Amino acid sequence: MQIEQRQLQVDRLNRQYAELTKDGQDDDKDKDSGPLENELASIKKQIVEQEDLIQEANKNWISNQKELID
Repeated sequence: MQIEQRQLQVDRLNRQYAELTKDGQDDDKDKDSGPLENELASIKKQIVEQEDLIQEANKNWISNQKELID
């Protein structure tokens, strides 16, 4: 659920970034793209961290299930 929310937020930021870069507003683009890029990178990092946590939880779950069966 959290990952889906983050991905939606990344998509929204990507659209904003695309709109800013396609416009011919060089002055505004330089001011606005920095913070958006930083936020986008931060959210992508959080998504990767959450995916890693999910993989670890899945491994633990499988290991516990295997142990229970044995």
